[in-house]
Amino acid sequence: MDRQTVSLVIIALNEEKNIRRVIEKHKKYFDEVLIVIDERTTDKTCRIAYDAGVNTFVNVWRDSFSAFRNEAAFKAKGDWIFMLDADEFCSRELLDNLQLMINNELTIDGYRFPRKNIYIDPPENYPDLQLRLYRRKYKWTGRVHEIIDKQLPQDKISRSIFHIIHHKEGKTTEQIGKQHEEYQRLLKLEEKDRS
Repeated sequence: MDRQTVSLVIIALNEEKNIRRVIEKHKKYFDEVLIVIDERTTDKTCRIAYDAGVNTFVNVWRDSFSAFRNEAAFKAKGDWIFMLDADEFCSRELLDNLQLMINNELTIDGYRFPRKNIYIDPPENYPDLQLRLYRRKYKWTGRVHEIIDKQLPQDKISRSIFHIIHHKEGKTTEQIGKQHEEYQRLLKLEEKDRS
């Protein structure tokens, strides 16, 4: 079997304080890195990503995190997609074992990772399992709190022991509050979609 390729797709909105660090930490472990920036970004995220030498795109916001993630993943070329937010990082152990995971598990189509939310003291909802590595044929669903594992048969999903670390470093309380307001607005739209 040929070596499987993996694309890292990082989505970002006003992440100038995190974007360089997330690119530098992950770049050498992936076959390609794509930064997909929300069109509403007003800071220097786009310039920093472009200067870092990775594929950088600006996407239209359609009131749906799933639509945004699906459009971002569509731009990737890898057999596998690893989807991260710009305020998340893979643990060193995860990065060191990435190729083993995708090339040795022929019956697996997706991996859930325990996520440490370290911006909350004590860390909230650990292990906060997130399906972030998947074969490119799958799509995200839901406007907010989007999921991909709804389409994946449970026997095709593996739970990794390696972590993703989530932090809000550089975010003000006001920015985090606005983010939660946006989530609430999208949840109302999602409820309206279902009715």
